Amino acid sequence: MERQSQEGNATGHREYVDPEHRFTIRIPNGWLLDTSGQHDTTLIFFHPDIESGFRANVNVAVNDTAPLTNDEYVTLSRLELKRLTGFVMLPVDQPAPGNEAGHIFEWASDQQPIPIKARQRVVFGNERVFVVTATAFLGAFEKHRSEFEVILGSFASAGGE
Repeated sequence: MERQSQEGNATGHREYVDPEHRFTIRIPNGWLLDTSGQHDTTLIFFHPDIESGFRANVNVAVNDTAPLTNDEYVTLSRLELKRLTGFVMLPVDQPAPGNEAGHIFEWASDQQPIPIKARQRVVFGNERVFVVTATAFLGAFEKHRSEFEVILGSFASAGGE
């Protein structure tokens, strides 16, 4: 279910509400929605423009954390991203700000055919993990950084999750 909030009309964003997984996220108007489940996601929002054969996007994946603890999930994610990127240390690998139970990763992969860069916000709550990932063509990521930060920052899970 998608709805346009009153605030969204003034800011150029719309709010997506997922009643099944109990989260909301604000996306710029004009972005395209895919709820097909591709790449094991709950949803993917695609930027309207294609750059260097790639469409910038933000996706949300929702998974149960059990049997892992939150710390184990972060460690497993870190190891997988290191394997994917070849980095010994990820450029951004830090706890989420404030009192949020979560983590922030940022990484790049120059693997062909399309080199990409991503910023990922991991949010924990009620034995669930929400992984919100903003991805763009490596050479275009900085152009999208500010809108990615707004989108990632707008994610909220219901009930204090």
